Amino acid sequence: MDIKDLAGFEKAIINNIEELFEEANWLHRFGHFPRAYTLSYLAFEENAKITFLTFLAWDIFAGKDYSNKEIENLFKSELFTNHKLKLRIAFLKLPGYDYQQSVQQINILNILKNKSIYADIFEGEICKPSDFFSKNQSSIMIDIAKNTLEKRVEELGFTQIKHVKKITNEVIEIYYQKMKNLFDSQFHRKNWNYIDYLKCIIKNETLFNRVKETFRT
Repeated sequence: MDIKDLAGFEKAIINNIEELFEEANWLHRFGHFPRAYTLSYLAFEENAKITFLTFLAWDIFAGKDYSNKEIENLFKSELFTNHKLKLRIAFLKLPGYDYQQSVQQINILNILKNKSIYADIFEGEICKPSDFFSKNQSSIMIDIAKNTLEKRVEELGFTQIKHVKKITNEVIEIYYQKMKNLFDSQFHRKNWNYIDYLKCIIKNETLFNRVKETFRT
């Protein structure tokens, strides 16, 4: 597995995020607020994979040789099966949320995600999501998904979400190298295992907030 392969993975993920986001907007416009929430939540969650791939690319730059099977296993690891950890990775790049704000918001978003899909009992009555889901809840989640996607598009040198189609594998590769140089200079260490460090970052408030500031640079 090399950097070109990872860039190709990210390109596919970005395209999927854009599609989920656009479909969420379509549902929202037609008043299907629960499913609009669901799709925008999934679009936001997908961003965790992009941040993960950035750290994985840094490991490859540092000389670590990942097999296809190892990467497949990483995508099946706790970082992705545990939705709260996955969302912490997604929040790492979302502007305006520090560690504590991210943790609090994640709990709310996860509860609402389940309520946007499943019928549930409320005050002795069975309710389907459309009985109580509001336009406001859908709008908030769509904005979170939009802000995160816009952040990534801007990092790659473009100004609007509609420019996603212009993003090439080469552009993504250049970003990986640029950010590794910046990350190393900010933290003054070399030869880390970046994936292991990502696991530490999302569980440590001080590290989370420091890394978040680095990504804002």
